Amino acid sequence: MDHLNAIIIWGAFGTHDFNTSGTIIEKNTCVNAGNIYGKEACIEATTVRLNYIDVSMFSQSSGVQDFTGQTFASLTGTTLIEKNVIVIKSGGATSLEALSGLPTQTSTSGTWVTPAIFRNNTVNNVSGATLGVILAVMSVATGSSGVGGIQFYGNVYANPAGATGSLNSDGNVRINPQAAAVMDYNLYPGGANQMTWALSGNASPGTATSFTSASAFATALASAGGISNAEAHTLLGSPTFTGTGLNASKYKLSPGSLGQGTGSSDGTISGTPCDMGAWTTGVTQIGCDFAI
Repeated sequence: MDHLNAIIIWGAFGTHDFNTSGTIIEKNTCVNAGNIYGKEACIEATTVRLNYIDVSMFSQSSGVQDFTGQTFASLTGTTLIEKNVIVIKSGGATSLEALSGLPTQTSTSGTWVTPAIFRNNTVNNVSGATLGVILAVMSVATGSSGVGGIQFYGNVYANPAGATGSLNSDGNVRINPQAAAVMDYNLYPGGANQMTWALSGNASPGTATSFTSASAFATALASAGGISNAEAHTLLGSPTFTGTGLNASKYKLSPGSLGQGTGSSDGTISGTPCDMGAWTTGVTQIGCDFAI
């Protein structure tokens, strides 16, 4: 899952004298290949947008992983992960990361140290397994420039499989209290597709408590010192894709979809209404512009 990559961006290990900054990865189609991976250390200000990433041939897979900056709190550039269509298959007992910062460790190693925006991505699990939707993990390292710098909005997560509950203790979406600046206007599975949120500790991002309702998660997040309005306008239900065309085109929202017109351009109540998901208002191309 970590190292079979279609595109990998390297930073440096052990020094900030050499870093990777300002990389733009856009309009790629990754099929029968791996993910788009930022190799943790000394990477900042990366843009990953308008890509079609199908890693559903793997039983465990991730779409856009890391780009954390890792271990260097002096990094300040904002990473932008937006308008990507990611298709995965969950086939094991491990929760899978579609958009991640690997907050499984107890230090800055593996957590976000830079600000990051995750907006208007579409993620679909096509497996038929009863495992649940895909994990988005966004813990931030204490003392880093990422504190109060994570924005997560406009994303569509779809799982036709019928999830059975929490993915271990991680939840389907996970964050620590000091990370979030914006977390709202997302579309997740509802009904039998049980959605879970998880809240990890600021000092111990490797442990988390899960919640089965957005309101309970939001209350816990606010009580722990985080933002007070998390997921207030988030919707639960099927996004209903058109299913027509090739690759990313199949993941356009159908007329009348819950995600049509119910997003926000900046993830807040003052933003301009727009469609949720990768094919948001104004997007005309996702992936390459030739057939493969």
